[in-house]
Amino acid sequence: MRASKKIYGQKKPRKHLSYYHFNPCEFVPEYTADAGIKTGEKVDYAIMINNESLILIEAKSTNTELSTKHISQLIRYFSVTKAKFGILTNGIVYQFYSDLGEHNKMDTVPFFEFDLFHIRKEAVDELKRFQKDSFNVKSILNSASDLKHMTMVKAVIAEQFKNPSNQLVKALINKNIYGGTKTQSVLDKFNVIIQKAFDEYINDVITERLSSVISPDGILTYTSKEKNDTILTPEEKEVLDFVKDMLDTNLDMKYKKTSRYGYMQLGELSTKWICRVYIRKEQN
Repeated sequence: MRASKKIYGQKKPRKHLSYYHFNPCEFVPEYTADAGIKTGEKVDYAIMINNESLILIEAKSTNTELSTKHISQLIRYFSVTKAKFGILTNGIVYQFYSDLGEHNKMDTVPFFEFDLFHIRKEAVDELKRFQKDSFNVKSILNSASDLKHMTMVKAVIAEQFKNPSNQLVKALINKNIYGGTKTQSVLDKFNVIIQKAFDEYINDVITERLSSVISPDGILTYTSKEKNDTILTPEEKEVLDFVKDMLDTNLDMKYKKTSRYGYMQLGELSTKWICRVYIRKEQN
């Protein structure tokens, strides 16, 4: 039941993915997870769904750089509960684990990571799967395996960008680029060239994408086939919702619309606008 009265002098609890952290039936701190002969073992937090602890959370301090050495407790708790997901976090980075490799044995590699300092739309879409109202274990696990492999492949790519292996260098400098014998000195020379080529290529892609969304007057715009009118478009609302969530405030924010843009303002004060979103018509 959702309480509307103040709790211990505080306002109505805020929702995080629709879970109330003041509701002990949904969010349990110091959740007891006895492991074998060890009793009184506790995990930092457990999210309860249908009276079962399906999500366990191990929290570290914000100055902790998360690594595999921090998941030993979470692995132990995972195996003795009905949990399907484990989360390791330092309050900024959230690593999501499951038992994709072996049933009831938590993987040592996360299938998904959410970073509050580097929020991407794709990551937000994945995080939405964990909302209480749409939480579905089967649906999440169906995409978790691909996410895990994607994360591992991206890590390999990132390493190759920083330090290309001899195998990659040989593959890239085919006979059309270098037809001579590929000695170690040749590979070392092209290693430097390839690193520079990677950097320049990425910069070119970023520059091209930025030029496509920034208008001549420097205003950030979005491409849309929707016609501008007095009704907020889905794109405008999505961006404004994202900004509002980032502000994480209880202030009264209103969405408004003009013929040129949608915007967010403080209450009814039109002069106190917070954010404007411009939609650019797609050029045919």
